[in-house]
Amino acid sequence: MVSSTLADSSDVELVGILVGMALALSVVSVYFYRWALHQAKEQGLFDMETSY
Repeated sequence: MVSSTLADSSDVELVGILVGMALALSVVSVYFYRWALHQAKEQGLFDMETSY
């Protein structure tokens, strides 16, 4: 069974959806990275010496 949700869209609309999703996920990833870095610094994990 084929979904007609995206099948009825033009190429320009599909590219617009793709660009919009890429921008939205980029913004979310930047905020998530900043939050995770802040959490690591607060817990003292960021400055720990690793055995790598």
